[in-house]
Amino acid sequence: MICFFILSFYIFNVFPPIKNFDITLFFKKLVNKKVPLYFCVKLLKVFCFRKTELQVDNMKNLGLLFACCFFLSAGFSKERTEAISTITTIHSLQLEKEKLDYKATAGCLDLHDKNGNVTAHIFFTAYTKASENSNQRPITFCFNGGPGCSSAWLHIGFLGPKKIKTDDEGKSCSLPYCLIDNKYTLLDVSDLVFIDTVGTGFSTVEAEIDPSQFYSLRGDISACADFIRDYITHFNRWLSPKYLIGESYGTTRVSGLGEYLQRSYGINVDGIVLVSLAVDIQNLFTNNLQRYSHYTTIPYITYFPSYAAVAYYHKKLSLDKSFDEVIQEARDFAENDYALALLKGDRLTSQEFENTANEMAKYSGLSVDLIKRYNLRVPANVFLNELLKDQNLNMGIYDGRVVGFSHGVDQFSMGLDLRLFLLDPSTYNIDNGITACINSYLKEDLHYTENKFPYVMINEEVNQMWDFSPFLDIYSNLSSCLEASMIMNPALKIFTASGYYDLVTPFCASLYTIDHLNIPSSYRKRITVKNYEGGHMMYLNPKVLKNLKSDLKKFYQE
Repeated sequence: MICFFILSFYIFNVFPPIKNFDITLFFKKLVNKKVPLYFCVKLLKVFCFRKTELQVDNMKNLGLLFACCFFLSAGFSKERTEAISTITTIHSLQLEKEKLDYKATAGCLDLHDKNGNVTAHIFFTAYTKASENSNQRPITFCFNGGPGCSSAWLHIGFLGPKKIKTDDEGKSCSLPYCLIDNKYTLLDVSDLVFIDTVGTGFSTVEAEIDPSQFYSLRGDISACADFIRDYITHFNRWLSPKYLIGESYGTTRVSGLGEYLQRSYGINVDGIVLVSLAVDIQNLFTNNLQRYSHYTTIPYITYFPSYAAVAYYHKKLSLDKSFDEVIQEARDFAENDYALALLKGDRLTSQEFENTANEMAKYSGLSVDLIKRYNLRVPANVFLNELLKDQNLNMGIYDGRVVGFSHGVDQFSMGLDLRLFLLDPSTYNIDNGITACINSYLKEDLHYTENKFPYVMINEEVNQMWDFSPFLDIYSNLSSCLEASMIMNPALKIFTASGYYDLVTPFCASLYTIDHLNIPSSYRKRITVKNYEGGHMMYLNPKVLKNLKSDLKKFYQE
């Protein structure tokens, strides 16, 4: 109560003589202090401006002012207040055939628990096309993976109106780092919302809230669903066609999110785009550090065609055939003779073992002796370190085309932590370039200066703390969520995009996941599968980006 009277005295005796009083800023601070909207409105009616003086009319209004001061001093309200703080800027972009005028909105939207208390602040960047009926225009919510990664890769690498400049093959960022107009942005087709999950970008938990509730498969999906529900409510987008785009672990995120939105909030999703599919994570590891890798079969089969693609790119195959011919032959071998050999195990005859090793060498570029030493099960880390070992080079797991100096050790021997990626040549330049550009872009172009700390690209603490329950360790599989979403929503479409040179989420592993969805055959006409000549971030290749945009535009409009 002492604070109550002090603040009351302050308002009446200090505000009147202040010059250039900013009434907008004052009420913004009232809302941020959790003063109920009712009192803010009443207080606004109390204020009357006569030049630069602020006056109070009568004792009734004085009482309302005291009530507002009480809430300011207490800093607490049981009523839920709409909490969203944004900065909006106007831009234009010249596409191939038209000029695109659009609005960019950067800000934070607060999440609340069931009692209306703030739990987290979710940072987002939204782009909306000018002069459009928002109720008829699609809106797409975009998520990267990690799980502790921000949305920056999709944002300024692929979908947004600005993109980072890369070399002609998309293997590295051009120096000096810079952003250029993205004439293949998806913004002419759909409004875009890039979402940074808790712990990434500028998204944070409320003070005294345990962040672990967000660092889990279930908690993350629930939080993302809450954000989408609150976003379409605040911006009145309930009638807009809704799409989800996820990359890498983001495909796990949006697969679960599509079902959760339908079941929990009655929000149907019109389409789900899966970039570098990681829905069935168990089938994505051949690394010999994984405790069960020697006893699994599917990953070795689905990885092998990607070995062939990378070996072909580096001219390590003695085959006078086109890329497409080699890939098809490698797939035929992997899905037939190689698969049968792995299933037989020690029942293979010596001749069958010899024949299989020779065929593997033919399409992988590895020596027959090395293949035999690994008993026909060559892990991805071994392939990446051995193929160019004679040149003292290793290759990137995210993009096998990218090579780097061999450090004399297996970069994967350190385990699945941040050091693995720091030593991966396919992440050296790309991640650093995107980090520099997103920090500059948000501040200089979008004028978002609310946060005084750097933008968090990758939060290793999030990755280490992540709870994959109800699945064992990291072996989650949300294929059933895709199945349920397609069954509950007969109009739902799915689009997958994979890179031939990606050895994190190989293109055949994506095909395996899609081919094994337990859905009626008639539903498969709603699934579009595309493969591109690139790595995990295949869209960094300018030529691929053009084709990918064309394919997505067709997907959205069909």
